[in-house]
Amino acid sequence: MGDLHNSSMILSEFSGCSNAFNGFHEFNPFNQQDFCKALDTCLNLSRKKKEILMQKAYKYCCQFKFNGWVDHFLKELKDSYNPDNYLEARYVYLGLSTVDCMKAN
Repeated sequence: MGDLHNSSMILSEFSGCSNAFNGFHEFNPFNQQDFCKALDTCLNLSRKKKEILMQKAYKYCCQFKFNGWVDHFLKELKDSYNPDNYLEARYVYLGLSTVDCMKAN
């Protein structure tokens, strides 16, 4: 499992895995101060806290083999799909409001 008591992890808030790795430090990759703060926090964690967090992450990652992770992801994707909100979701993804898009059509 490696040397977990000297390890730490920061996660981009856009990575989509913050729920899975609860307890780690998220940062906005477009905000330099946010990144520096998360990095500083990780560097100043105690060895025991680092080890606890990394063991928790390792245990979570080992719960499935690769195929299990793919199946899990596809199930969540299928569960989250709502055809009634498809256009609204697409507009939000493009950074447009639904009102602006309705005016354009």
